[in-house]
Amino acid sequence: MKLIPIQKKDKKDLWRIYIQSMKAHIEKIWGWDLTWQQKDFDKNLAIYTTCFLLSSKKTVGYIQYQVKERKCYVNMIIIEPPYQSKGLGVEVFNSLFSDNTLIPI
Repeated sequence: MKLIPIQKKDKKDLWRIYIQSMKAHIEKIWGWDLTWQQKDFDKNLAIYTTCFLLSSKKTVGYIQYQVKERKCYVNMIIIEPPYQSKGLGVEVFNSLFSDNTLIPI
C-alpha cells in the first residue's frame, strides 16, 4: 500500500470518492446537507495531511491524518466500496506506522 500526497488538482477526485463511499451512510443517519458536507470537506483538506491510497497501482481510497509530536491522529480513512473487506485498511495503517516514528492515537 502506498500513500501518495494529494495536490490541489486532486480535489474533484477526492470529492467523488467521498460521495461514493459516504453519502448513503450519512444520508441514512443524519440526512445529506450538501452545503455543510462541502464546507466540512474543504475544512478537513486544509487541516489534515491527505493522501491517496494506492494498491497494485490503483487508487482505492484516501486517508486524512495529522501528526503532532510523533502522535498520529487519523481523521478519515475511506476505502472505495469495490475494495472494502479485503484487508486494505490494515495495510494502510501498517504503511503509515511501519517505520515506528509515529505513535497512533
